[in-house]
Amino acid sequence: MFFRGRVVESTLLIVCLSLPIGARSEIVVAVIDTGIDFKSGALMESRWNNPGETGYDQSGRDKKTNGVDDDRNGFVDDVEGWDFINHSGRSVDRHGHGTHVAGLIASEFSRLGRWQKHQLRLMSLCYYGSQISAQQSLRGSIAALRYAVKQRVDIINFSGGGSEPSIEEEEILKEASQLGILVVAAAGNDGRDTTRKGYFPAGYRLPNIIAVAATDGLGRLISSSNFSSSQVAIAAVGLKVDSLLPGGRRGEMTGTSQATATVSGVAAALISYKNQRQKLEIPAAIVNHLRSAADFEKDLWGKVEQGARLNSTRAIAMRSELNLESEQRLEPNESISLRLKPFLRKAIDRSKNSSDHFDAGVRP
Repeated sequence: MFFRGRVVESTLLIVCLSLPIGARSEIVVAVIDTGIDFKSGALMESRWNNPGETGYDQSGRDKKTNGVDDDRNGFVDDVEGWDFINHSGRSVDRHGHGTHVAGLIASEFSRLGRWQKHQLRLMSLCYYGSQISAQQSLRGSIAALRYAVKQRVDIINFSGGGSEPSIEEEEILKEASQLGILVVAAAGNDGRDTTRKGYFPAGYRLPNIIAVAATDGLGRLISSSNFSSSQVAIAAVGLKVDSLLPGGRRGEMTGTSQATATVSGVAAALISYKNQRQKLEIPAAIVNHLRSAADFEKDLWGKVEQGARLNSTRAIAMRSELNLESEQRLEPNESISLRLKPFLRKAIDRSKNSSDHFDAGVRP
């Protein structure tokens, strides 16, 4: 295990949860994937820099490259995040998937208007490599989750998963829930109903997780997307989505990973809207808001909870109704009840192939 952390004292935890984070100028999204090529496109502008590893040490050396664990978190020179495959703080994407996902998050965040009160910062956490085993991948993803939770990011974007749950993984995500961290997780690309056999981490019944399926541009589920009327909260476009690739290139990818990244970008923009907020309340408020503002597609009924498909334009248009201060805190396994506007109820009453197959964390 690469992560070496400490148990947070309960008194300290209470203090952290009660502090409004409006003074922060950044919304941090941890991208747990194949790494990010920050030199591609405009991603450098969104790169997260670890404040504990920036500046100069007492000897006048740059903390980014001094070979010292300056912030004592168990990682040396983890400036942009951490590569759990190559054990390095330098972000490299040899696959392309992580850069594609990061590009979608950044573009969706910037597309949604100039009203954001915070800057987007992308933390690169690489846990997948083509030459590693499924167990190594799982260990890497758990370590990446631990890192993100310890850094108290705002959102974790997780595009991998597998059919077997992990107690250790679930416990970390419960801690994320207690800290008010939203987890946007891909429903998976096996083309199956995950109600019968789950897909994790998207399938953990935690109030801070929003599981995302993939559709085409007409709101129809693509054949490779997993689905569940009880475990998949929302769907978004994931067919032939254009985004950045390493080396400044662009290209199309298809899958629930792309749909997940889009939802993460919208969620980050919504979080940015509020200056003063209690971080503990954010996940339930964002999940509720995205689903309340969704389109409800006949073709998605029985495959996604209430047939909900992301409508980012409406979610932003309704942003003034997003209440991050008074949302009721949801406990694990407690369902989220939708408070739909009248015109959304009418929409429900009317009822009207290729895949990236990125199952990076597949369990054996």
